[in-house]
Amino acid sequence: LTETTLLCPDMISREPYVFTDDESGSLIAFYHLGSKLAGHSRIVHGGLAAVLLDECMGRACFPRLVGKVAVTAKLELNYKSPIPVNSVV
Repeated sequence: LTETTLLCPDMISREPYVFTDDESGSLIAFYHLGSKLAGHSRIVHGGLAAVLLDECMGRACFPRLVGKVAVTAKLELNYKSPIPVNSVV
């Protein structure tokens, strides 16, 4: 989703920078979030923040999966602060 549908100007404006360590299962990712991703005025929609987290968790665990298939059964988030549009997270 983040490298196809949402990858366009004013959304995720460039491919995310993703660094993984398959051995440890760690991942660091950077996304530029544009102005068309706002849920409220100049604030990134919370659902997109959940999508980014879900995709990063999938990328981090995928190399360790035996069958290479996974789904998210439940994702529950407590948001600490809003993400402004036109920012890198």
